[in-house]
Amino acid sequence: MALQPPKLWPPIYWFGTDNVGEPVLVDIANEAPFIIEISFLAGLYTTLIGLVVGLISGVLWWYS
Repeated sequence: MALQPPKLWPPIYWFGTDNVGEPVLVDIANEAPFIIEISFLAGLYTTLIGLVVGLISGVLWWYS
């Protein structure tokens, strides 16, 4: 059952299976919370860095 191609039915096999025979869709669903957390943290850190750089450049421009 390992490494089967994608099948239309049942829908859990839409992405096929891995070398153990488990559906790839299950692996993707199990990793989704981690990916969402990493994406949120990357956006948060980018925003904070941009805010700090913007504030510093604004203060330096004000005093020049």
